[in-house]
Amino acid sequence: MVQPLVGGVGVLESRNLMIEKLTGIHSSKKTYYVELRRRLQEIGRRNLQLEIMNRLAKSIKVNMSLEEMLQSLAEALGEVVIFDQLGLYINQREQLQLMTSYPRENAGLSPVFPFAGDQKLISELRNGTSVVWTDNHSQPASSEGQALAARGIKSAAIIPLVSKEELLGVLLLGSGREDAYTGRDLLFLEQLGDQLVVSIQNARLYNEVVQVQRDWEKTLDAVTDMLIFIDCEHRIVRFNKALPAYVHRKGKEIAGSKCYQVLMERETRCEACPVVEASQTGNRAFHQMRLPRGEILDVFAYPAFDEKGHFYGAILYAKDVTQLVYSSRFVALGEMAAGVAHELNSPLTAILGDAQLLLRDLDPNDPQAELLQDIKNCGFRCKRTIENLLAFSRQEEYKLELVSINQVVERALALVAYQIEKGGIIIEKQLASALPHIWGSPQRLEQVIVNLLLNAKDAVEEGSGPKTIQVSTCLRPTEELAITIADTGRGIAPENLSKIFNPFFTTKPRGKGTGLGLSVSLGIVENHGGRIEVQSREGEGSAFTVVLPTRLPES
Repeated sequence: MVQPLVGGVGVLESRNLMIEKLTGIHSSKKTYYVELRRRLQEIGRRNLQLEIMNRLAKSIKVNMSLEEMLQSLAEALGEVVIFDQLGLYINQREQLQLMTSYPRENAGLSPVFPFAGDQKLISELRNGTSVVWTDNHSQPASSEGQALAARGIKSAAIIPLVSKEELLGVLLLGSGREDAYTGRDLLFLEQLGDQLVVSIQNARLYNEVVQVQRDWEKTLDAVTDMLIFIDCEHRIVRFNKALPAYVHRKGKEIAGSKCYQVLMERETRCEACPVVEASQTGNRAFHQMRLPRGEILDVFAYPAFDEKGHFYGAILYAKDVTQLVYSSRFVALGEMAAGVAHELNSPLTAILGDAQLLLRDLDPNDPQAELLQDIKNCGFRCKRTIENLLAFSRQEEYKLELVSINQVVERALALVAYQIEKGGIIIEKQLASALPHIWGSPQRLEQVIVNLLLNAKDAVEEGSGPKTIQVSTCLRPTEELAITIADTGRGIAPENLSKIFNPFFTTKPRGKGTGLGLSVSLGIVENHGGRIEVQSREGEGSAFTVVLPTRLPES
């Protein structure tokens, strides 16, 4: 049968010619559709690869570890590339070492890159050339090939991770199939490798920055004094751990707050601000500042300027010098008190001596006798004041003798009992019997008990509970005598417990206390070889216990 001609060409031939012109394929209709399907699949696969590249770029973050990166890579890669083993080797001191592999439960890759001894292959990798290795049964396998083949790997894709002509590492994919990796796979894997290089470099930079920050934080935290960086608005930006510990606040409460709010407990800027001075002069500024709680800080402000010379903040270095200042003042005041006491002793001795001589010659009923008696009493009062000054300055010579503690307590109570009880305060006495005598100064110990009793009186008057003071004595199993004065007053705040024996420290209103009573008392007790123990709960009361040794001095 003759086929009809169209322009001299058969209909079938004309159709095949048209298909050939449209597709560039010499094939039948069936072959055309097969080829078209294959190309569409290839386009779909390529689109999937691009989608995976995009997904991978988003999933890998700078704070990821290499293991997390490889996990994220493996989960995406398994959709387009065949592999049974995935390994990431990193160049460390010119040696490619396995950092992590996937899957972890089948750690089939050697810790050192299997082809490390193949200099030709290493040279190609350094040049950025990917390599496909296949187990060739027709020839003896190399030691590297044997190592892979022993783990069931018949083909491998080796993708170099190169940045600026530096071999950062190698991505190794292994499969049990001999033809697992083609040229198109290598192109995609190379693009994937480029993305992995960027991720590894970003992670390295991030880790370096984090490590530097941690090192600086450790360095700053090692400084026991306060280091604070504040901006030009006086907001606290950074600080070491000494600041939260000093102000008894959490770090998150401090960050962003104004420096004068945190340190000075005020809502307006300090009148004498070292930061303002530093910003104006451009040099270090120093101020000694007294906090509301009584502490004294030496504050140094160091200005910070940007590259244009604009002030943008300051570094504050603050050191608590309360003890140092008080100690220096205490020493100076002690020296002054000793000098005044010695200067007053000479005229006072003459006054007392003359008054006593005149009283001896006068009739007790003489009107002048009463005046002389007043002079004598006032002289002895001044003498006791001088003795207190000498005790404060620690220059008094104690006259030691055998002392009954119960008698000391009784005499002290006799001096102040009326003053305490007239305020409605009840004194409860529990004095143990048959206590051993101790070697000490009865006058000085009496002074300690009087100081503690008067402090207890003030605390009870300021408290809101029952008005009671308990005085007790006992002999401890350690052969020490204990005199306890307990009150039901306002108690002592925990932050003040460590300061109550400091010279000049007081929580009493201005004019009602000097802050010397406990300091002097502690000095007297310590000179007797003893100590003062304190127990207190804020709002419930306090108990001060004078503990003294019973041993006699060696002859």
